[in-house]
Amino acid sequence: MEVLERRPDADCVYSNNIFFFDINIHRTMALILFDEQEAEVLWVGSHAAYDKTFKGNKRTIENWLRRQGKIK
Repeated sequence: MEVLERRPDADCVYSNNIFFFDINIHRTMALILFDEQEAEVLWVGSHAAYDKTFKGNKRTIENWLRRQGKIK
C-alpha cells in the first residue's frame, strides 16, 4: 500500500506487490514486482506493446506472470 501512497497512478495488477506504472512523459509502461526492500522490473515497453501483450486485462497479466514463473 505504500506504493499507492507514493504513486497514486500505479495500478496494482496482482496481489499487493505487482504494479504497472504508466510513465506518461515517455509513453512507457513498467511492470514491477516489489518484495520486502527490493524491486524487480518484470516488463517495460511502450503503450502499444502493453496493449499487444496484455490487452489492458488483469487476467491476461496474471497468465503472463504465471508463464514467467512469477506467480503460481
